[in-house]
Amino acid sequence: MTVREFLLDRIFRSSSGRLKRLREIKAPYIILKNELETIRTAKQGDITQLINCKTPDVFDFEFKESIDCTGNGGKYYMTILTSTETLMYFPQARFGRYLTKQETNQS
Repeated sequence: MTVREFLLDRIFRSSSGRLKRLREIKAPYIILKNELETIRTAKQGDITQLINCKTPDVFDFEFKESIDCTGNGGKYYMTILTSTETLMYFPQARFGRYLTKQETNQS
């Protein structure tokens, strides 16, 4: 499984669950439309429309493991371990979902 497949599946499942809850509370159409568009994009596999990433080649890395973490401000993020790199995925970033390589401190 690649990082692309893992993240698309995760986005699809979370958006589907969110859409179900929004329909239960009879949310306005504009909010439902946004979730439907996210689900449609995830089904098509166009991850660059869903996640901001400076180096899109990281999506093709082989996925090994994910670790759920909480930052200093209390926001959730995920550390994704691949065969060659460690990636950090921020699903609740201010300007949209964000994926980056973890910086290594070499002294």
